[in-house]
Amino acid sequence: MRRSVRQLPEPVRDRIPPKARVLVVRKLGDGSWAVVTTERLLVMGEEQTVLDRPWAEVDRATMDSDTEELAVTWVDGSPPDVLAVGEDPGVSDFTFAVKERVDHSLVHLELEQLPSGGVLRGAIRRNPDGSLFSQVTISGARRAPADLEARATELEARVRSVVGLTP
Repeated sequence: MRRSVRQLPEPVRDRIPPKARVLVVRKLGDGSWAVVTTERLLVMGEEQTVLDRPWAEVDRATMDSDTEELAVTWVDGSPPDVLAVGEDPGVSDFTFAVKERVDHSLVHLELEQLPSGGVLRGAIRRNPDGSLFSQVTISGARRAPADLEARATELEARVRSVVGLTP
């Protein structure tokens, strides 16, 4: 079940940015609140904001139905945030909103296998204001290849050209 902003405790509600368009809110297992806005994912306790990041920083979000947790993985490699979302019928509205926001922020993606077994990922993402920017990340490589910088530069130029951005 969707929860409206009016159901949030006042201290939490007061910390939501004034112009934020809230899509769905969810009380988490630890008593904090997850707030999905069009621009960001917020997790707020009664007294402080625990998480406040734009959708363009999310690599992926994965639901584990056994543990009733949503793991949000970040493109910058910081540790995932795990949200205890529960299992009641409203969880699907929440997880769908998260998926939709992540998908909306990702405009184009290309993956390049590296000789070391890792993956170079080039993405075009959408900022909250609608402007586009590029991201290049590496994952799973035991050793970075000697030509990693050249590969990353080429991949970034390629994904930027797909959407008409200058290299």
